[in-house]
Amino acid sequence: MRVFIVSVCFVLFSSSSVADVIKFKNGDILSGTLTGISGGHVTFKTDYVSRLLIPQELIEEISTESKFEIKYDSKEVAQPIDNSIDIAQIISARQHVSNGFQPTAGWRNRLETGFLVSTGNSDLENYHMSGEAKNVVNNRETTVRGMLARETVASNTVKNQIEAGVNTKLYYQERWFGSANLDSYRDPLKNVDMRLSASLGIGHRFWEHTHSALIAELGVSRVFEEIKLEMDDQQYGVRWQVDYRQTLLGGRVEAFHTQTGLGLPTSDEFVVSSSNGLRYLLSDRFDVNFRTELQHESDPAEGKQQTDISYIAGLGLSF
Repeated sequence: MRVFIVSVCFVLFSSSSVADVIKFKNGDILSGTLTGISGGHVTFKTDYVSRLLIPQELIEEISTESKFEIKYDSKEVAQPIDNSIDIAQIISARQHVSNGFQPTAGWRNRLETGFLVSTGNSDLENYHMSGEAKNVVNNRETTVRGMLARETVASNTVKNQIEAGVNTKLYYQERWFGSANLDSYRDPLKNVDMRLSASLGIGHRFWEHTHSALIAELGVSRVFEEIKLEMDDQQYGVRWQVDYRQTLLGGRVEAFHTQTGLGLPTSDEFVVSSSNGLRYLLSDRFDVNFRTELQHESDPAEGKQQTDISYIAGLGLSF
């Protein structure tokens, strides 16, 4: 009997130690799970309500053993939140994890693939692969990415696109950063033997926290077209990029939009590529995704359409 009582007490104590606790200024206490702080509100989850938005000004203290990336006016630290932290001084706090759709420091890699084969009245082979490696250290963020899209119908290749790029952001203020980009694009079917652009610019992080992010940048590019043994056509252009994400259903679903554009003022031409879709988290590392990939050329090769749109269902891996 004594062993049974001790065991029950141990279970109760373990359960209570796992729960996060909010203590309000009026003395009330709420137990559950802290998911983030942003925009003057604390996001909290309980057994009865999946998402509570609590005004930050009503809270005296928060206790949690989970590590959060806490942002103040002049610094950002990763640590658990306890009664030694002044909640009123926190600008934002996001969960510090190494999996799922949550942002995190250090290296984060992602691979996505979509593949379709059909036979019968028409033979179709379609595959789309993309990858991204991102490294976040202090105030610097570096992203390396690549994409390959190929489509064959009845032994005829109707799409053959390759993209690769490197992007570096250096934050000199909480929300402002300088950026450097190197982008390459190849599409022989559109007579683009190779397009290479190098750009420098400035960007703004409108917001970024546990549930949502919006980041945009604008820069000046040097563009090289049709690279063989020499740079056949060199122009200056304007490059822009917009990244938006929103997590839903407690972080299991992520909606995303990424757009990159390149304008050439001297020739009134522009190129836009975008990716839009949803990801559903199957486990800590795997997800299924449904997305559209758009490529638009204002002045395509003769006989080619301006816009290509692909609809893709695929599998993603994060590690």
